[in-house]
Amino acid sequence: MSKQDLVSAAMLQLRAKIHESYAMLEAAVDAAPTESSAETIATAAVRLSQWEHAAASLQRQIENLIPAEEPTTVEVEEFEDEEAPEPLVVNEDNSPTFKRSQKYRNISTQESDES
Repeated sequence: MSKQDLVSAAMLQLRAKIHESYAMLEAAVDAAPTESSAETIATAAVRLSQWEHAAASLQRQIENLIPAEEPTTVEVEEFEDEEAPEPLVVNEDNSPTFKRSQKYRNISTQESDES
């Protein structure tokens, strides 16, 4: 397992703990009030804050923990510019479909002219 994978796994565990702590905080707030409700809510908030701080610290330290890989050099072959082929021009001479479409186009234009 690479260092990157280990740090990513640790970050995922921290995020899971953050979600778990947040759910516990929500449950404490939504629960029926008791004498210890305030203390339970405060404890849940402290836990949530600790997990969030741990995740933020790890995120900031990732660059120090995992050195950046050296960029790889890639050799590129240079090709001489080949002459670009002439663009294909579709006209009645090289496209029977185009020829038919023009035939019908002339009919519909003539009909509109007659109107």
